[in-house]
Amino acid sequence: MKKLVRFLICGSFLLSSLIFAQVLEVENTQELSKDARKGELLNFWYDQGAKNFVLVFAREKGKSVINEVYQFDYNLKLIKNETLEQSAARDRYPEVVKTEKEPAGTWKTPKVVRVDPAITGQIVLRQGTLSREWAKTVEDRGNYRYTTHYWKYTFDELQRVTPKFEGLVSIPEGAPAFVVKMAQKSGERVNLLVYSTDEPTTEVTTGRQNFVYTGLWSKTREYASASGDILIVGRSDQMDFETKDPKQIFLLLKYSAEDLSQKHYETFTLKYMQDIAYKQILSDGSMVLIFAPMGGPGMKNKDPNTSNWTYIRVSKDATILDNIPFETKGGIWIIQNAVLSDNNEVLLYGAAVEKKKDKYFNMAAAQTSFDNIQVLKIANGAIGYLTNVNLNDLKTGMKKPGNQKSAETYGGKDLALSNTYVLTTSGDFIFSGQMADRSAIHFFHFSSNGVFKGQYVVNTENQSKEFPIDYTLFENPDKQTITVFIAELTGVNKGRQLKYPRMATIEIGNASISDVGTYGFGKKGEYFLDDIYPITVVDDGSKIVLFSRDSKDAEVWLGRVKVGK
Repeated sequence: MKKLVRFLICGSFLLSSLIFAQVLEVENTQELSKDARKGELLNFWYDQGAKNFVLVFAREKGKSVINEVYQFDYNLKLIKNETLEQSAARDRYPEVVKTEKEPAGTWKTPKVVRVDPAITGQIVLRQGTLSREWAKTVEDRGNYRYTTHYWKYTFDELQRVTPKFEGLVSIPEGAPAFVVKMAQKSGERVNLLVYSTDEPTTEVTTGRQNFVYTGLWSKTREYASASGDILIVGRSDQMDFETKDPKQIFLLLKYSAEDLSQKHYETFTLKYMQDIAYKQILSDGSMVLIFAPMGGPGMKNKDPNTSNWTYIRVSKDATILDNIPFETKGGIWIIQNAVLSDNNEVLLYGAAVEKKKDKYFNMAAAQTSFDNIQVLKIANGAIGYLTNVNLNDLKTGMKKPGNQKSAETYGGKDLALSNTYVLTTSGDFIFSGQMADRSAIHFFHFSSNGVFKGQYVVNTENQSKEFPIDYTLFENPDKQTITVFIAELTGVNKGRQLKYPRMATIEIGNASISDVGTYGFGKKGEYFLDDIYPITVVDDGSKIVLFSRDSKDAEVWLGRVKVGK
């Protein structure tokens, strides 16, 4: 009886894994004509109203251009294949066959301000104008050709200014003249830490539909109302003339693009000497800076506790939003990324070393081994949580797809964390990294309150060693599951990367991962994702259509996959 119960439990778990995995609902292949094989791939378009897919190739024939058009229904069956003159194809499929013209509108050549690109440390402002021209690129990948139109921007410098900052140095009365002169000169020099510009540029991708996930496509973005101003955080290195100790003054600056006038000037100080452990511009234009205590033999004014770090967030208007001290788990934390949530929370993650608590961040050599993963969440002006997970707990929480034979836990080295993550609607946070030999991808799962929920390990199959792994994560419309999408690379042919799709599903609630599914690549044939139109999202994101073709570009494969529950 015990054996039967054990079998039922295992069977139930397997069934659950299969139920919540993505499902290939339908697939189909289509041989292409000679004209299509030699032509330029113009578009792979989904008509949401008619639920039809249109695949169009263009080829010059004599003095005219002909379009080879393939139309498929919702179940990916061929409805129509016809050869049309360019004008006739444009009339019949106006949303698919477009003539790429410069978008209408007036460009007023706005003024912008930048900083000196030279690595001098000193802040130097560059004011100029931004002009643009309508350009295109033509790429040959495999036997197909792709044309992309975009705006090309050019910065024309008008003037260059080195700002002078007064009042940074406090000099005692009666100081020798040479001391005063040196101090004043030192006070004028402000080293650049981080800056962000508010430029009125536009990323334009025309002739392509944006029905795909952000991680797999570059969507169109508009910055028509941008000011061109610049926000700067700088540091002035000084000496306290009374104590003879070194000190630092930090500056928050904002300059107008119109006339280089100073819109904001503010200073702040930290108690001890600090090093910048991490800095990043967030999606809302604000800045995050993480300060770690500086130390070393003979250094004065150093914090005796190497773990006393500080979180600073600066607004777009150059004012301090947050100034939060916190104690990290050891002196070394290599932060990989800072993520801004929809409700204005900031999450930072990276690998850390707890055993080196007496090590100052600036004294640590290039760190190659770690003993924990650390995550910091800032919410409502305070620490939401600070979680670190050691290697033993990572091993205990390791999970793998059911159809994967084996998996190795993160052992503290040879893993490169990446900026690929997903922040779920429920507040769960999953970030990732890949092994240095490209043998596996690791996903680290934390709950909304910082509890470690698991480490998922997905091995690669045919990953070429000289290329990084191409993968992404996205939350499914059910808000209960996450899709792991891997474009597995087998090689390169005529500039085309030969990648095929592999997918797995993470269930957020019970922190489990499904089997890994492989699509369009296997015993029935080898088809590789199209470079430009790899997937199309349909049915409000609950299903995706994969578009692949064989290595000879003679046949295409289409597959519709249901994701989530």
